[in-house]
Amino acid sequence: MDADPCMRQIAHGYWARWPDANLALELEHWEKAALLQPELGPDARVSHLSAGVLWGFPLSPGMAWVHDLLGEPIRLPRQDLRPHLSLRSGRPSQTALGHVMHRGLGLEDVTGLWGAQVTSAVETLLALQPLLPGWRGVAAVDFLLAYGDAMDLRRPMTVAELETHLDDLPAGTRGTPAMRRSLKHAADRTWSPMETVLRLLVVHFGFPPPVMNYGVMLPDGSKAYIDLAWPTYKVGLEYNGRGHYLNAGYSEEMHRFNQLGEDGWQMRNVLLNDLKLPTRVHSLYQWLEPFLPRV
Repeated sequence: MDADPCMRQIAHGYWARWPDANLALELEHWEKAALLQPELGPDARVSHLSAGVLWGFPLSPGMAWVHDLLGEPIRLPRQDLRPHLSLRSGRPSQTALGHVMHRGLGLEDVTGLWGAQVTSAVETLLALQPLLPGWRGVAAVDFLLAYGDAMDLRRPMTVAELETHLDDLPAGTRGTPAMRRSLKHAADRTWSPMETVLRLLVVHFGFPPPVMNYGVMLPDGSKAYIDLAWPTYKVGLEYNGRGHYLNAGYSEEMHRFNQLGEDGWQMRNVLLNDLKLPTRVHSLYQWLEPFLPRV
């Protein structure tokens, strides 16, 4: 089969055939896991890192500077990029040839890529806790709260709902203590990892936690959503990543920003280097200090 240009090996003893050699690209680990799952039987589920990618969790191993920004130890766990699956039967974790089999929790699964069975969002995030120290765990929990536990449908959860999910798990479930720690610092309606980082930073400064993506009616009758808002004090921060200024609606966004100022809001745009450069981090603190109390 090595000589067949339409064949690609997905694990030891498992191959996939493409209808056209020109389409026979190398697969990523989550794609291999999705193809392996039905071959390994009804007890198998795509899980761990492979499931995390399918769910869309923020799992980038980079951005070590954020740990330093937030006063955390710099820990960069190594990601094992082989296909990951788990078994409901409770067999011990084992490394197979070309893929990794884990012991599952037996929670309800969902149907994902190519019809493969995938561990639920909650079970996936519990399994990923060793890869998510500090702010990374909070960003992943924020993502779960924002997008929910449906694979193809955005169905947000509240902090209270996720706490109930964790309370219903058997005592001693792996990953639960770490996930509860992250949940203490998580917030509803956080729509990007950089919003998580910015929120954690202002709390690290000693300011009150903001309301995330707070809706405000503007003088022209339209509605704006402020990334981080303190409604009592009419103070807001907007994180502007690269996508903002490349977006065709950027001029309209700036119009809303100006309207917030006309409505009495103190607003500031925050860019990536405002978080990476110490002098600009201090400038952000100095800007917030006159407007917000310390807690």
